[in-house]
Amino acid sequence: MPCSRPIRPVALVLQLGKLQPSLTHEDLLAYERFLADPQPAACWVLAGSKKLARTHPDWRPFAGPLSPASVCQAMGPAAQPFPRTG
Repeated sequence: MPCSRPIRPVALVLQLGKLQPSLTHEDLLAYERFLADPQPAACWVLAGSKKLARTHPDWRPFAGPLSPASVCQAMGPAAQPFPRTG
């Protein structure tokens, strides 16, 4: 999987090569798993604890996996057409 930087539902659309209306519930579950464990870490997770400017070549959008609460918050807008059950 190539390194692409945006981490938003649009990134999911770009990575899967699908138009947003064609995303499935399984696609959103994959996005949810990605947020909980962004892989490949070399593309997504900052090495070390030093904050870098977004323009720095070593900048990454994650400092590590998101907490369950952060995953829920991030999934909110993405999951609008797919209400969670359970």
